[in-house]
Amino acid sequence: MINVAQKYNVRLDAIKLSKVAKKSLPIWYHVGGTDNLKTLNNSPRAQCLRKNHKVRTIGDLLKIVRRENRPMMDPPHIKQNHCSCQYCREDSIEGCTAPHSCTQCAHKLLQCLHDIWKISVTPPQDNLTLTHRRRRQNERAQNEEDEDHTELIFNPSVTTRNIYLEGIRVFGETHDRSMGPAYRERSGVVLQEERTTIYTDGSCEHNGFQEARSGCGLWYGPEDNRNQAIRIPGIKQSNQIGEVAAVLKAAQITANFAPLHIITD
Repeated sequence: MINVAQKYNVRLDAIKLSKVAKKSLPIWYHVGGTDNLKTLNNSPRAQCLRKNHKVRTIGDLLKIVRRENRPMMDPPHIKQNHCSCQYCREDSIEGCTAPHSCTQCAHKLLQCLHDIWKISVTPPQDNLTLTHRRRRQNERAQNEEDEDHTELIFNPSVTTRNIYLEGIRVFGETHDRSMGPAYRERSGVVLQEERTTIYTDGSCEHNGFQEARSGCGLWYGPEDNRNQAIRIPGIKQSNQIGEVAAVLKAAQITANFAPLHIITD
């Protein structure tokens, strides 16, 4: 099974994960770990975390490090191996000889992840994620249930919540990926009077064949200097690529403060 997965580039390829998804990932030999994580994996404290603390996932590590943030615990946790707090006593019973050292190791392990996988790295609030009401409006527009609501509001959320249903990719790209999270830039002030409407379309000659050649177009209006036709570069050519390239180009050339209305098929 592993050989087949390697052959077809099966990989976890999410660009942004929810906190729940991050917590569920195994910490040992983590897919998003740095070289320092590989070194720590075989340290004495890491072995103790596996054997005595039963640490398997990121969530397990978080439970260990959070003992330091519970000042109301009686007695409180102290940063010494002879700590007598409830959690350190339980660890000692399980066979751990240096509970605080294991806590420090847990901290280090969490820091040995790239930003896209870190629990501590969270996106800024931009109020762009669709509410339940807006998602329902999109569903009604797609199903043609409401003649008064025919526009689809773009949902910019790319958060992966279920790793196994949404995050696993087959035939994945083998090139290096960005280890930074896919967070949206702040849009700043939005000026409704600057609303821009663009018609987009993509096409492809000999679609589905090796000699396929695709392109796309953007149309603002009659005799508008912003109208343009674009030839799609690269070896991957299809009508779907042309359609997506047109929408992407429209978003790229429109100012962040201008609400964008794209009309496409």
